[in-house]
Amino acid sequence: MQALLEDAKKKDRLTKIKMPARGLFYNYHHWFLAQPDQGRKALNDRYGEGTWESHFAIFDSFAHRATFPLQYVFADHYLLDVFSVDKATRSKLDRLWLTVLIDAYTRCILGAVLLYEEPCVESIQSALLHAIWPKSSHTQYGIDKDWVCFGIPQQLFLDNALAHHSHSLENLARLIGCRGKYQTIDLVFRPPYLARYGALIESLFGHLSGRIKQDLPGAIPSSTPKDLRRAAKEACLLYEDIDRYIQQFILRYQHAEHSALGGMSPHEKWVESVERIGLPDFPVLTPSVRRFFLRQAPDTRKITDKGVCYFGMHYTSDRLGTLAQVNKDNQKIEYGIRYDPADISTISIWDEDVWKDDLEAKELRLPDGSLKRTSEWEMKMAKALANKHDGCREDWLSYLNDAEELEKKRKAERDRIRRQRKRLAQEEQGEDERTKIEENVEDIPSDNDEYLTKLLADFQS
Repeated sequence: MQALLEDAKKKDRLTKIKMPARGLFYNYHHWFLAQPDQGRKALNDRYGEGTWESHFAIFDSFAHRATFPLQYVFADHYLLDVFSVDKATRSKLDRLWLTVLIDAYTRCILGAVLLYEEPCVESIQSALLHAIWPKSSHTQYGIDKDWVCFGIPQQLFLDNALAHHSHSLENLARLIGCRGKYQTIDLVFRPPYLARYGALIESLFGHLSGRIKQDLPGAIPSSTPKDLRRAAKEACLLYEDIDRYIQQFILRYQHAEHSALGGMSPHEKWVESVERIGLPDFPVLTPSVRRFFLRQAPDTRKITDKGVCYFGMHYTSDRLGTLAQVNKDNQKIEYGIRYDPADISTISIWDEDVWKDDLEAKELRLPDGSLKRTSEWEMKMAKALANKHDGCREDWLSYLNDAEELEKKRKAERDRIRRQRKRLAQEEQGEDERTKIEENVEDIPSDNDEYLTKLLADFQS
């Protein structure tokens, strides 16, 4: 268009038009989806036979169109219908999210990851990390069945969740090709509000949900208050217990006969395909390649005398001084940043697509030289509290330290109360005497830390 505008003769022939209203466009789009027969005819007449099928029917026919593994891979997330408990107290309830990648041609589960966080960038990128390379995650639980499928998906079909529309995932899909040595990933987004387009993976989740409700204590049979209370009361499984169950379920699925595969199991279908076309190619999982799967920050940073400033902290390393700070045009180099939201004590800096170094936060270095593991969420909450109470976000580290110290103290007090009550329950004493002792146990001095108690409540809410 710019070339046309610069040509005086052609510019005079152009007429500026007003874009149609967005509502009008979407009504037109919905008409095509709601009336597939008329929409198919209109598109094929205008753009050629087969246009409708190539653009709209691929989701309905992917299982039949697929001719080799990794051609079409579907990803989705599922909130497990079971409560888990924390390891420290065995009383704090949580629900875990499962992210799964499934291959359309072989029906193999290429990768899976179980996280506490709701679907996010880390969910899909961690599942891809698990899917692309040969897997050994099940062996730590003593599961001896083979899980042999792996490789880079050619097309990865996703729903329209916000986490999937991220620069981090888009760059990962490109970088995994290692500048042309391997194939890249083509991200394809399913049309919204059309659940049938994810039927392959939704049916897997439906089967898993039924098994969980039948097999696991703390399972949630329905969303009624009565069933939720019963599930919460029965909950006793740790993260490791549920992860082991999920791995066992996946391996049973991999080796079970599948009617859509002509009686073959997904494992057998994969092995047969590999014998026919060979093993998929993938890059060596070097430290640099592994860092592709960190979250990419949306902005860049320059190297200063104090290091690289990010998250309100200063990151540095022994090698940082050897890195270039200006380019050939004598302009400051802007370095990209990747990090793990669960631990922002370390970040990675990149020059374009090349990993340069890992940097450590000075402010989070402990006296013994190690780093204080801090999540992005903890940092944001501490800053919000510092701003709320002091009107200054810069002193957030003191709030983080105060909250941690108070949490340790309250846990120690709680454990002491529980031990006392357990001893009292085992002793045969009169009701009056037992009541008196329990009242004494409850009366634990607080060391006048009402402010810190309120701070911890704000931090955990």
